[in-house]
Amino acid sequence: KRLDPMNTRPMIALHAALVLGLLTTPAWAQKASDEDAPKRPKIARQGDDYYQGKEYTKAIDLYRKAYSKVKSRAEKAEISYRLGECYRYTTQYKAAEAQYRRAIKAGFNQPEAYLGVAEMLKYQEKYEDALVAYEDMAKAFPADPRAVKGIESSKAAVAWKNAVTRFQVGPVTDLNTKAHEYGIA
Repeated sequence: KRLDPMNTRPMIALHAALVLGLLTTPAWAQKASDEDAPKRPKIARQGDDYYQGKEYTKAIDLYRKAYSKVKSRAEKAEISYRLGECYRYTTQYKAAEAQYRRAIKAGFNQPEAYLGVAEMLKYQEKYEDALVAYEDMAKAFPADPRAVKGIESSKAAVAWKNAVTRFQVGPVTDLNTKAHEYGIA
């Protein structure tokens, strides 16, 4: 039996249209969900761009302004966490700690925020407080091994700090200045 070419062409066209329609439907669905999502303020998106570009000082300024512009608690928590990261990368550990705490208080429930608080305390040589922060992290995220390692290291740091040694370590004021010079000139 031979197929009539006049009847097969419409069938091929119908199948091609059906396949093409099925392939483009997910793209339409994705666009609709993107449009439904609330848009972040422009200043927050600019802060994100600087953050992604590792220009943390500029991102700090924009995120601080964006914090007052955003409405939702989740956005405020995300911006606080990002501010904490920016402060950490610019070695402003006290400000970073405050931002991580603010993020946790606003509902940023990620282990990195808890870890950030503990690490910033450790960087400030507040080992007893860091131990408490690591224990809080262990309570909130019991499966995270970083909390256990942090607890162990904080306990060791407290013991080392309290131990008496034969050596006295301190800054050499003739070599070290406020300008943080190092290396050969």
